[in-house]
Parts: sequence; structure tokens; C-alpha cells
Amino acid sequence: MKPEKAKISAITAILLAVWTISMVFVYSEYQRRRGLEGKDIVSSDVKMDSEERRMYNVYRNGSKVGYRIERTIHGGEFYLATEECVLKMNLAGLSREVYLQSIVAIDTTTYNTRQLQFTIRSGSHMSEFTGSVRSDTLYIEVQNYNLAPKRTGYFIVDKSITFPVGIPFFLSRAGADLVSLMVFDPIVFNEYVLHTERKNRKITIIGDKRRTLLEYELSYGDSDARLWLDPAGGLVRADGYMYFGGGIGNFTIEQTESRDVFLMPVDVAFGNDTLKALAIHPDRTIENPRAVEYARFRLEGIRAAYVDVTSSNQKKLSNTPVEIGIYDHPVLEGDRRDFGIQAALSDTSLTGSSDYIQPADARIIRTAREIVAAYSDTLAMAEAISRWVNENMQKNERITLIRSVDILRERKGGFEEYTKLFTALARSVGIHTQINLGLVCREDGVFRYHSWPSVFTGDVWHDVDPYYGQARADATHITLVRGDFERLVELLRLVNNLSIQVIEYR
Repeated sequence: MKPEKAKISAITAILLAVWTISMVFVYSEYQRRRGLEGKDIVSSDVKMDSEERRMYNVYRNGSKVGYRIERTIHGGEFYLATEECVLKMNLAGLSREVYLQSIVAIDTTTYNTRQLQFTIRSGSHMSEFTGSVRSDTLYIEVQNYNLAPKRTGYFIVDKSITFPVGIPFFLSRAGADLVSLMVFDPIVFNEYVLHTERKNRKITIIGDKRRTLLEYELSYGDSDARLWLDPAGGLVRADGYMYFGGGIGNFTIEQTESRDVFLMPVDVAFGNDTLKALAIHPDRTIENPRAVEYARFRLEGIRAAYVDVTSSNQKKLSNTPVEIGIYDHPVLEGDRRDFGIQAALSDTSLTGSSDYIQPADARIIRTAREIVAAYSDTLAMAEAISRWVNENMQKNERITLIRSVDILRERKGGFEEYTKLFTALARSVGIHTQINLGLVCREDGVFRYHSWPSVFTGDVWHDVDPYYGQARADATHITLVRGDFERLVELLRLVNNLSIQVIEYR
């Protein structure tokens, strides 16, 4: 067997193994939930009547960025649709592979969705969502990362709600040309009404097979899409597919029979950063944002669960709508303070290395020791490192350097490079350091995605921003995610959905 074919066969075997494990998990989850309203959809003695598997190339704005595997299982009284997708994306200067998996189980007697499961993974970070539908309520359980507690909640929904992967099932069985569905998108964590219209038939060639397809026009919110289904209801092509709520470019998926589907682009062009170019214009301008000591913001298009609750200088004032108060100094109290202490002491990643942060490198250690030689207080050491990074780095948003050792050598880059270098230097001298991912108000009054570090001392986290030369990050820094760059993937669900209202600032 040729090396390339052997590689493809190995990849295929791995994917099949992953899928088998996923199916076992789904079956176990159904068995665990025997107390739910109605009968079980999947039981240990279920008979699978048929299984179909399809492969797709995924394109974004005309360039291949990934692949998708879709499987449907017909088991008599249930229909199971699964989607596994790998996308390669440039997130804040890091070329990352994002893995998405969706599973939906539909009762073929009532046409009601019973179970939902979704996983999003990037590097070592993973977020999981499970849901069950009982009558008009979707009960959910979410875990955003391994150390986070599981959160539960519910939504009042239409009983026919489904995931995006279940849309072809309902369209192919609809008797009318005009159909509206309620869809829950687990990436943006929101439900929306999808309006569809069946259009014309189309003849196309896939591989060496001639296919007759049905075309559908879809609209949801401010976005639209177009799907083509085969006579059996299988998805063949989609323009404007619902990845990330349609907010980060036009995704197209095309069915293929070629094993080359698993071949990924070596890299995604660093000039096409998914997050860096995005801007949010608030309802009013903040004058001199670097001097803001306190600010209160209302965040629309975001759920309260997305706003970090462990940030020492950030208070959640309201859940609906989401309002937060931000200070330029720590204000943590009670349980939140205790949780911050526990997290700092137990999480070894806050002192360790990663693919792009190397605190154990001799050059990093030597530089950091020279910077902090005159200080013994942890906060003073951190402030000295922040000053050094600000004074010795040259701002250049066009430069993208991945590793902190390369940043130390080149001493130029954007906010990601400032944050990576600070983090490596601080950790090299034993300072617990984590990374904030969120938004900051620029001097032009526009909020953009940004990263900055926090250091742990005095039983609280202190935010600093070496990019702006701040020993205390100003109060326009809105933390959405904390931990490390691995969690950047969580920001994708907010793109094009978030708006900011400035309530007050001083």
C-alpha cells in the first residue's frame, strides 16, 4: 500500500473508532435518562434498520478549511443524525483546528426531537452540551471546560425543535413548500426560527453519479442559506451553512466521494484572523478609555453564562439583560474570592508551558530574573515585567509570532505577542499567570477582541496590560473567557451577536 493511501486508511479508521465511541455514549445517555417523559428512543436491544454515511469538503469564503462527516441511522422508532466536522481557523494569530460534533435523536412517530448532544474542541480545550426535550421545555447541561462545574438550565421551546444537523430530516418530510422550524444552535447557544422555501429541482454530478436534487432557501435572523437535498433527504450541498450563526464568513459544504476529503490545508493564512478584524461599536463613545477606573456595560446578544464570574475586578449586576460593572482593581469577595484562590493553587497550567508559552526556556528565565532582580513583592515583580515588555516591544499588528521565545528574540507584534511574552516571563519566576480573552475599548471608541494577563498575589487576581503599559488594566477591559489561548474557540459563538451599551463610566 502506498504511504499516502496508508495514511488515509489510518485516518478513516480513527474516525470510525471515534464515531463508534460517540454512538456508545449516546446510547448510554439514553439509558441513563429512562425517567424522561415518553418511551426510550434507543434501548440495548434496538435494531438498526439502515445507516448512511456522507463526506463533505468545507469551504470558507472560497477556500477549503475543513471536512465534515455526516451519518444518519434509522432504527425503526428513532432517527439519529450525527455531524463531525474539523475546521482550521486562524484565531488571534494561532492556526487552530476546531472539532465540532453534533448528535440529534428524533422520534419518527411524533417527529419530536428527544435528545441533543454537542461538543466543541480545540487543542486541549473542550466544551460539552447535552439536552433533552420534554413537552415544550429543553433541559440542558453544559460544561465549558474541564475544571468548570456543570451548569444546568432550561429553555421554553417548540416541541419540534432540532439542531442544525436535523434540518434535512424535517425538510424532506414536509408536505408544504413553506416550512418554519425552531432550531437550537449549540455554538451560539441560542434558539431561532428558521424559515424555509422549497424551490427548483437541479441535476448535478457527484463522482460519476448523476443526481436529482431539491433546492431550499433558508432565512434565520439576518442570515440566509441555501440547501440542496437528494430524493432520500440527504444533504448534498449547502451555501451559508450555519456554523457560528453565520457570523464569521460564508461556509459552503459540498458532498464528495473522494478520500482526499480528509486532507487539510497546511495552514490558514495569518492575514485572515477571524477575531482580530472584528469590531463592536458601542452606543456612545468613551473618552480617554485608558484612564477609566470604573465602567458599567450592558451586553446584548450574550447569555449570562458567557460572562466570566471569576475575574477579580468584574461584577455581574444583572443576568437579563446582562450587565456588568468593571473596576481597575480587584473587588472579589466571599465565595468568588475563595474560588479564585482554589483555582490558582490547583491549576498547574497557570505556571506551566504550552505550545506557545515556554517559561522553562533558559533565555526566558535569564531575562525575567534580570527584570525582577530588584523586587521581592510579587505584584511589584509583575508590574516590572509589564513595563519591560511595553518598553522593549515594538507594536506591529502585521507580525504574527507563535512562540514566546521567538517573540523575545524579535520583540515585535500585536497584543497576543505582548501577552504571550509577559506570561512566559512571569511564569518563569513562579508567578501564577493566566490569560484574559475578551474585549477592550480602543482609543477610537470601538471595542475589539483583545487579550491581557492576570497575576495571582494577595489572594486575588490583578489584571495588567503590557500592550498599553498598564500596571492596572483600565475598566474598559471586558473579560469573557479566562485561562489560556486554548479557550479562544469559545469567543467564536459571540461573533456578530454581541452589542455593547455604555451605562456609565468614570
